[in-house]
Amino acid sequence: MAQKIVATIGSFDGVHRGHLQLLGELLQLAKEFEGRSFVFTFDRLPAALLHPEEAPRLLTSLAEKCERLYAAGVDEVVVLPFSADLARMTSETFMRDILRSRYGVDVLLIGYDHVFGSDRLSSFDERVAIGRRLGIELRQAQDIARSGEVVSSSRIRRALAVPGGIEQANQLLGYGYRLRGKVGRGQQIGRTIGFPTANIILEDEGKLLPSSGVYAVRVYLEHEESSLGGMLYIGTRPTVDGLGQVVEVHLFDYCADLYDREIEVELLAYIRGESHFASLEALRQQLSLDEQHCRAHLDRLAD
Repeated sequence: MAQKIVATIGSFDGVHRGHLQLLGELLQLAKEFEGRSFVFTFDRLPAALLHPEEAPRLLTSLAEKCERLYAAGVDEVVVLPFSADLARMTSETFMRDILRSRYGVDVLLIGYDHVFGSDRLSSFDERVAIGRRLGIELRQAQDIARSGEVVSSSRIRRALAVPGGIEQANQLLGYGYRLRGKVGRGQQIGRTIGFPTANIILEDEGKLLPSSGVYAVRVYLEHEESSLGGMLYIGTRPTVDGLGQVVEVHLFDYCADLYDREIEVELLAYIRGESHFASLEALRQQLSLDEQHCRAHLDRLAD
């Protein structure tokens, strides 16, 4: 007899603490039904198609999201291309043609305030009735709240936009916010003042960058077993040229060539905002202070 498919659906951007509570319920439900746990998600945020001018930037790239969903213990992650045809589907059509017919879903766990389908059915009872006709048992997840407020992707984005908001964002996420990409060639100005930096070309242009400034970070490099401490700068380099936004990291106690290597930085503490300095020497002196503050933050977090 085939195992039952127990599923849930959502964008899961950030795979934050609220999502993890839902996923915990999913895994428990799959255990009760002696089935397999499936998460249905999308290759992009629905707003990117429906309201592109208002679509928020991503907390997690598609690759990051899938990795975190599997790390939570889910058996299968199904990524659906969010197309115009999918957007036009009603709740019933989606449940019948995608969930039931294509993937054989037996049990569907619905987030407490989650709606889907072009008809945006908000009544859980209506969806239960549809599921009964299709052979899908529906369950509703518990209301998820933290500190009296719902933990949501939008709340995390707001925190990241505020100078110093990284710690609140990390608390809501349940992990340190990360930026991932490949090291590209920059102007190498940092090298001339004793602070060589790796210029990060983000893997996903839609990734949300936190507020400009300097951050204490842990750095993860391909082919390196352990992480490294460092300080990350996000901004326009007003002292140098002020042209375009950059994301660059200075690694502590590391001097190997980084060009073209995959790199991931975990933002742990906000040190200061973006500033303009009268000279490169003044910038160098500030970077020395920044390094001291970053090392102190990283040491405290390691204790």
